[in-house]
Amino acid sequence: MEEHGDVVLVQAREALPHVGKATEKSAAWWLSAPLRSNARFFCKTDDDSLVHLSHLRSALLASLEQAPVSHLIFSYIRWRGWLPGFRFQACGGGWGGPLDAIHQMEDPGAHCALAEGPFPQGTGTLTCMSRDLAVKMARSEEFKTFLQVAKARNDMGTPCGKADECAAQKLDVHMWHHEDAGISYNAWRTVLAHGVKAALVHLPEKGWIWPWYHKEIAEKQGSSRGIIMHKVTPDLYPTVTVGEARWKLAEPAPRSIVDCSQRCSQWGWKYAYRSCEPPAARLVAGAAAGAAGFRGFAARGNGSVCKFDPSEVWNCCFLRAPEDK
Repeated sequence: MEEHGDVVLVQAREALPHVGKATEKSAAWWLSAPLRSNARFFCKTDDDSLVHLSHLRSALLASLEQAPVSHLIFSYIRWRGWLPGFRFQACGGGWGGPLDAIHQMEDPGAHCALAEGPFPQGTGTLTCMSRDLAVKMARSEEFKTFLQVAKARNDMGTPCGKADECAAQKLDVHMWHHEDAGISYNAWRTVLAHGVKAALVHLPEKGWIWPWYHKEIAEKQGSSRGIIMHKVTPDLYPTVTVGEARWKLAEPAPRSIVDCSQRCSQWGWKYAYRSCEPPAARLVAGAAAGAAGFRGFAARGNGSVCKFDPSEVWNCCFLRAPEDK
């Protein structure tokens, strides 16, 4: 950074004392990067992921050219519900599909009656947003307030070390623990607030995204399709890059087809819930106000959620090669 000036620091903390160690840093980056760059896409990845940049570029360009809209989220998509109103709590969803998330959200024992979603959640492995979506989200006053309140909560909340422990906390000490779900929730409500059409582009597990190392990466199809490999530790790195079992980076990517022919309901995303008329967010004057109000900020009313058809807003697309059925 000192030699080349090619690293930008954001005004946020990391290594927070709870499960969401990078939440502030991630939000600060999404709030700033789209406003200081003319890039066509903005991407976040974990530090134990290897990204094949030319393969990624090919797939992103195909997404811009072939998707029917310009507001795009590109990831190995999961599905989540989220409790609004500064609760900072994912509610429903996880590693299943949208139908699984709906069932979880509607289970009375889950206490998700006021949750929005399910919505498409980008995963930490790799999440990209097109310029049109990223800029709108970066300019969102609600997103800025979301981060301000999260910072106050991180100062006054109760640290926790495990996801289940964190989720069980009372809301007045609950910090923002789930980075990916919180960022995706802000993308979701940005789309709804602006009344724009959007598309998710899902990376299937057919060699495009490798959640972990597998020897098939060395085969021609594996090497050519591979965009990202997750969970590459220092010990594993030589295996991935050297020898016969390595990822052969010179293999050109196949022609990327972004297939948007299916309705979202065919994926099981038959309906979702959105805030009907959410009350305006209001911060207590300054985080230094101490524990006044609701742990340093004013609570929003509970509001209400309304059911709607996501296909009215979203296109559901997936990446494939010409030979895929």
